[in-house]
Amino acid sequence: MEHLKYRPDIDGLRAIAVLSVVIFHY
Repeated sequence: MEHLKYRPDIDGLRAIAVLSVVIFHY
């Protein structure tokens, strides 16, 4: 279950990706 461990850096990159998608769609 190592790949299911919480990763703050991955979560941060995911947040940036979501923000970029929202900006491009709106």
